[in-house]
Amino acid sequence: MVEESVIVAYAMERDVYIDGSRCGTTNQLLKIPIGNHTFDLGTPATYSPKSVTKLVYGTSPATPLVITFEPEL
Repeated sequence: MVEESVIVAYAMERDVYIDGSRCGTTNQLLKIPIGNHTFDLGTPATYSPKSVTKLVYGTSPATPLVITFEPEL
């Protein structure tokens, strides 16, 4: 199985959920399978956007897909 590389960026450490399952923490390299995946930071949902769905393909540890969430004010 080919693994892709993703970093979910956020101002502080939070759990990262991919397709509804906890898969790691923010600001760390995550390895996931190729495909369409939905990312969020769980509850409380004090961030924006509430979720991001992306096709994850063609990444590497040196060039990960970066998904950014921002704190809600």
